[in-house]
Amino acid sequence: MSQCDFNDPAYESDEYYDEMGRKVREFDYSVESEPSFVKKGEPVQDIVRPGSSGISAQGRLTSKHIDFAADDPDCGNFSPVVIKKEVVEVKQPSIQQHVKDEPKRRVKFIKQTPRVGGLFSESAASTHRIDEALMYMIVVDSMSLQVVESRAFLRFMKIVAPSYTVPCLRKLTKMLDDKFGRLSAIIRVKIGNASFYSLTADVWTDTGNAKSYLGMTIHLLDGINMIGVALAAQPLDDCYTKDYLISEMTNICSSWGVDLTKVNVIVTGGSNIVAAAESLFGVKKHLICLEQSLNRMTTAAIDQCHSFGEILSKIRSIVSFFKLSNNATDELRSIQIRAGKTEGEIMTVEIDEPTRWGTTLTMLHRFILLADHISVVLLRYTKVPMLTGQEMAEAKEARDIFGCISLVISEIKGEKCSISGKVIPMLNIMKRKLESYRPDCPAVSDLRQKILLQFANKFSDVDKLDTLTIATMLDPRFKTMYLEKMVQERTTKMVSDLILGKECDPVDVKPKVTPIIESDDIWDFHDQLVQQSSTRSDSQRSVGISAELRDFLQQPIVQRTADPIQAWESIRNEYPQLYPVAVNYLSRMVTSVPSERLFSSETSETTANRHTFDPHLMAKLAFLGSLSEDYWDK
Repeated sequence: MSQCDFNDPAYESDEYYDEMGRKVREFDYSVESEPSFVKKGEPVQDIVRPGSSGISAQGRLTSKHIDFAADDPDCGNFSPVVIKKEVVEVKQPSIQQHVKDEPKRRVKFIKQTPRVGGLFSESAASTHRIDEALMYMIVVDSMSLQVVESRAFLRFMKIVAPSYTVPCLRKLTKMLDDKFGRLSAIIRVKIGNASFYSLTADVWTDTGNAKSYLGMTIHLLDGINMIGVALAAQPLDDCYTKDYLISEMTNICSSWGVDLTKVNVIVTGGSNIVAAAESLFGVKKHLICLEQSLNRMTTAAIDQCHSFGEILSKIRSIVSFFKLSNNATDELRSIQIRAGKTEGEIMTVEIDEPTRWGTTLTMLHRFILLADHISVVLLRYTKVPMLTGQEMAEAKEARDIFGCISLVISEIKGEKCSISGKVIPMLNIMKRKLESYRPDCPAVSDLRQKILLQFANKFSDVDKLDTLTIATMLDPRFKTMYLEKMVQERTTKMVSDLILGKECDPVDVKPKVTPIIESDDIWDFHDQLVQQSSTRSDSQRSVGISAELRDFLQQPIVQRTADPIQAWESIRNEYPQLYPVAVNYLSRMVTSVPSERLFSSETSETTANRHTFDPHLMAKLAFLGSLSEDYWDK
């Protein structure tokens, strides 16, 4: 049998696509060749092109009124053949007329039907975007991986994206593994290129799962922005002794390419990891978490103040009563509604947790707000006595003292930029505010004294920590404002040695300052100090220090709301030698909050899948959840 050769130059062809997006081949009907096997006068049958449906192809060709001949209509293997008009006399439109009208039809057809490649690539891209968004939602919001099997979620996705197939749990896990592989490679390159970085470490125990984890995060500069990444949430399979923790931390650092010599500081939370961190990185590079130190200071002061401790015990008893009594809780709710509160404004009592001091302040504050309503409810229950008027006054004054400490802790947790240069100023201001506070109640006055004693025990040596004093001096927001004379001399000498590499004479340097308009509860003292300092004359001359440090300290300070690293970036060309020292110390961590957040964000996942959750998957989820949205787009 003879078939048409698609590669024959006589068949000038273009690629076109039908309504279903399938690729078809169109021929130029102006071919002058004549197949030898077609005889005049014989009936001509519609021909099925190779690879197409017989019925649809025949119908399509018949509708075009074009004459074809078949090799063998019974075998199903047909070849398209174009017949000249003079071969078969049929009363149909001429081939020339058909060709004349064909371009218009073709142009219109092409505009309506997209190419197959574009169609499938667009669909794949859409599926990829939904997959990425689904993983991001699950990881960042700490959702259970089993949400993809939830009937409600599947119904929601069917309405939102009917053509999208929600991945099963196994496929989702594989997608997360692939995402972890791609993004972890990017972070490893950044770690390898970094000149220095900080680490935080903490040990956390999931009491419900009876499993302990070692968490580590790394913090480094990416351009002028600080980035923090979770390196591990490593399950601990043995008692976390000093040697065991050293081995685990070494393995984690090695797996990520962390150079121990580039670590400028490691911050730990629990006391069980302090010895391991100091042995592995050195005592000078180790810092105790600032937030945990403040919490322990307050808890110890409350335990030592027995008179106020009795008041807290009575408040806990009342709160526990409401938590256990549905009738009392409903009545408290009804009283608030009658007082004009809306559904969204109704409050309930909160119980504190012994290991979290912040919850004690929350319990105290909520109890004071609801005290009037609580007293009305308790009149019906003689077994639970309400606080006396004197005790309520003491509770309110104690709340004010705790509020000052809470503001400092909130400042630490909420700060997104560097805070190493902010520690000494914040502690200095907090101490002065506590000293200036004069409570009327003897019990609260005793509590204040106990807090100040605990503050002296825990933070008396803060001016001796080189990491903090150098960061404070090189912070454009504070410089030497909160450093005493001897500390200034020692710190100036250390910074000069870092720049010049030689000994120098100490000097007392006072910066010129410009007033700052903003003010809030914790920083009002600082703002007043800035206003007063702006009237000082800069009569002292700086000698014995590097020219760059001397010039930097004599410049006006910047607003305390500014990012110190970005402020240094704007003046790096003016201080080429001082700049690397400044960003090194200002980028150092002083709190292990990132490690604590790492565990708190994974609690819901481990709890939801307590019996089936893979502990090693937790590390990958923690890593992905610590990355910013910009990395997810890569």
